Amino acid sequence: MAEQHIVGRDSALAAAAAAAARSARSAVFLIGEPGIGKSTILRTLAARLSGRMPTMSVNASPSLSDVPYGVLAPYLSGLRPEEVTSPVAVLRAVRAWIDRTGHLKGQPVLLLVDDAHDLDEATAALIVDLVGANWVRFVGAARPRPGMPAAVLQLWAEGTAQRIDLGPLDWEAVHQLAEQHLGGPVLPSISQLLRRASGGNPLYALQLMDAAAATGALFRRNGVWLLGGRLDGTGPSVAVEEQWRGLAQAEREALCMVALAEPAPREAVEELMGHDVVDALLDSHLAVAAYEPDPVLRPRYPVHGEALRTLVSASRSLELRQRLLSRIGHEPRTAESMMRMVAWSLECGVEVADKQLLSASIEAAKMFDDELAARAARLVRDPGLRKCARTVMARVHYNAGRYEEAASVLKHDFGRGNDVQELLTGTLLWGATRTALGDGPGEIAADAAALAAAGERLARSHPGSEARMSRSVSRRAAELEMLALSLQGDYAGLGARLDGQRPAEGRPGPAPAPSFLHALEAERLLAAGKAESAAREAAAGLDRLADEEQDLFFHREFLLIRYVAALALCGEWETAAAALDSYSSTSGYGLLPFGGGVLAARGFLLLRQGRTAEAERMLGPALESLKLNDPLQLCALTASMEFLAAASGPDAASGLDAASASAAALEAYESRNQLGPLYQRMLARILVAAGTEGLHGDGRGLAELGRLAEECRGPDRAGLRMQALVLRLECGDDEAAPGLLELAPLLEGRWAAAWRAYAEALRLDDGTAYARAAAGFQELGLAAAATRCYDKAATAMRRAGDKAGERQMRRSKGAAPAPAANGVTPGPVTVLTDRERDIVSLAVDGLTDREIAATLHVSVRTVEGHLYRSYAKLGVNRREQLQDVFRG
Repeated sequence: MAEQHIVGRDSALAAAAAAAARSARSAVFLIGEPGIGKSTILRTLAARLSGRMPTMSVNASPSLSDVPYGVLAPYLSGLRPEEVTSPVAVLRAVRAWIDRTGHLKGQPVLLLVDDAHDLDEATAALIVDLVGANWVRFVGAARPRPGMPAAVLQLWAEGTAQRIDLGPLDWEAVHQLAEQHLGGPVLPSISQLLRRASGGNPLYALQLMDAAAATGALFRRNGVWLLGGRLDGTGPSVAVEEQWRGLAQAEREALCMVALAEPAPREAVEELMGHDVVDALLDSHLAVAAYEPDPVLRPRYPVHGEALRTLVSASRSLELRQRLLSRIGHEPRTAESMMRMVAWSLECGVEVADKQLLSASIEAAKMFDDELAARAARLVRDPGLRKCARTVMARVHYNAGRYEEAASVLKHDFGRGNDVQELLTGTLLWGATRTALGDGPGEIAADAAALAAAGERLARSHPGSEARMSRSVSRRAAELEMLALSLQGDYAGLGARLDGQRPAEGRPGPAPAPSFLHALEAERLLAAGKAESAAREAAAGLDRLADEEQDLFFHREFLLIRYVAALALCGEWETAAAALDSYSSTSGYGLLPFGGGVLAARGFLLLRQGRTAEAERMLGPALESLKLNDPLQLCALTASMEFLAAASGPDAASGLDAASASAAALEAYESRNQLGPLYQRMLARILVAAGTEGLHGDGRGLAELGRLAEECRGPDRAGLRMQALVLRLECGDDEAAPGLLELAPLLEGRWAAAWRAYAEALRLDDGTAYARAAAGFQELGLAAAATRCYDKAATAMRRAGDKAGERQMRRSKGAAPAPAANGVTPGPVTVLTDRERDIVSLAVDGLTDREIAATLHVSVRTVEGHLYRSYAKLGVNRREQLQDVFRG
């Protein structure tokens, strides 16, 4: 048997090119589903090898599959009609064509066959003969089913063929494809959504992009491609319909049922359509099986489901729905199943109960299916459910960045309701909407008081339930009050309020939504410089999300941004990146409103690592997205990061482009700098001050950083003060070191510890201290800071007359590795101890072990031991190599 691999397009192209260049006979089977890129590989291969070997290109088709040698007609023009079916005559004609076109006598021809699964039997047999005679190198592309013709499979059995199964594109490859196709930067969240909708099939991804661009959903702004709505799955409908019509009638019907009910209960579909039909769909990769938690079926690609649903008439859809419901003995067990069943009912014109409509609209809004959420909410007629339905509409507006529209819906219902649930519906969303519109903490605090008063009135009208109702409303009023304290930056007050909401020891009691508590506590700890505690708090909130009954507020995203910020200040780059990756891969259309924030968070991680150029490439697109939709009020902070990156990056001094980018970022910052929690607003001011210093270098930015550091005095804002002082140090202002040392007892996290070690080294002005600080920076991947420390260490050691130490620091500086693509940097260069440095220095000067012992008044054994340990640290094996290390 020959080899078989599952690879991407680049690997498949390389393998096919290598096989074609072999001196021995060879064949390559490219196997992949329609649209996966087989034809592209054949065209690229032909272009790449055109100057090295002649090429025969053949395109098989169903219309010629029963015509012997029909696909070879372009190469058989010299044959008489009666000869075109003769294997011998055809073989001679092909051989004659090879002899005429071969650049070198006896050189094989590259035979490329697209859609080889449609080859007629005669041509398939001829190909085997041509490969066997070493006249051609065969590269054929075919679908998995029906696969290569039986005759051609003989090459596989003989071990002549190499089979390459083309897998789907990963999201990075889809991102590259999107940028190539659209001709410009694409927001990564769009590529994530394209990957999810297309399943990594490049043809479907291209069709989705074209359809979205045609409707205006995909558009370009300031050079960056953005997505303003869901991808239209009907874009690839023509390609999907072609596959669908090629199925047997029973398989078409079963696939439609799977698409309409997605996810469809497998047992019910098998009962209705037959096990063999379902197995055929699975074998042909048109459907996939899963457990969610029961066995279900889905179309192979998400885009298939949307496209197939457009191919079914309403009457046929209704019939399939009734047949399926007759076999389902239970209500849908997942929110997605319930949403799909409601949507299916609406598509068929079936009336749906108000409670079902409302449930589906709520789940759809939380899952960012705004079209279904709005459609279902509008149909709710029960007066007792209308307020909640209007809140769903407000959340749809909020998802789309239409904050004024959301406010117009919510403001009329706030503080009103005939029961607790109705009264509390939408209150957190109202607070978020006020924040997005720039309303101050005073207005939100007043809302909290008004809500508490409304709760008291409601409780008094329900004798016997007063205490329970009052507690429930007071919890939500407390949430709004704490949101106001966050905006105001009253972290002492926020801490006291949070403590007051926790149940007393041994006495369970009401508390705000746990995830909301965790998020605000994480923010308070961040402001105080307690990065590790903040990360633990946010992680605990994220862990509890699954156990909470979620309302229409975006708890996950509210927590995530604080979690990543805390991890960044802990120096836990990989963990933070993994959290963002997890969100990107699981949030679906949540990436529409929150994708810009996710990209901004990635930029923040890079910026804190000193990877300014990489950060700038992410922050520019993130900023363009947040200008349109900023649910977490990150636009000003992102603009400040972009300003700092553009002003301080490696290209900042190169001219107009850097100045233009800085000016645009500063303009965006100034237009939004009053929105969001004080922590974000103050951090943005700090970053802008550092960017000002990087751009002008005239001391104005340093002076502003000094003022901001003073403004953040006090334990409740120690974390913000630390960031201002660190940026002063990054700008070269060593006078910030005493202030950072003063904060040291209050701070947590490896990132803060590394800068604290640097501040201590500045205080001591000692080479060893600088070397330790450099090692700490290097361990975190802060290459620029590590280099600066090694320079200072070398200078200090030269001043102290320590030649060996100075040489080692110069060598360590040159060997300091840059961060890898994933942000991970190899460990620090080992620093010799003072005694080791003394002994190595004398050894480099040519003294023997005994002479070194006499000079330093130690034993010869001590000298030998220190030298051996120094050899291990420096990566050398003998004394002579020290000369290369310290004098090379």
